[in-house]
Amino acid sequence: EQRQKIFDEVSYRWGTARPFSSHPNAQTRWVGRWMVDTFGITRGAARQYIRQWMDEGLLVKTYHSTARLQGLRVG
Repeated sequence: EQRQKIFDEVSYRWGTARPFSSHPNAQTRWVGRWMVDTFGITRGAARQYIRQWMDEGLLVKTYHSTARLQGLRVG
């Protein structure tokens, strides 16, 4: 399932101190860009999924102390 692959990648990136961002302005760090490139969905759909998953607590924005960045981790 695509959602599980996305969450696996979010976890991987968090674990390697290269966390994704929830904000499109983060460009290459934006998880939505990875979703668009990997699954061919639209940017708008990616934004909706990210917002929904954050609202549901499935993705959480928090500070990554090693990377010294705000990033996404699986909730």
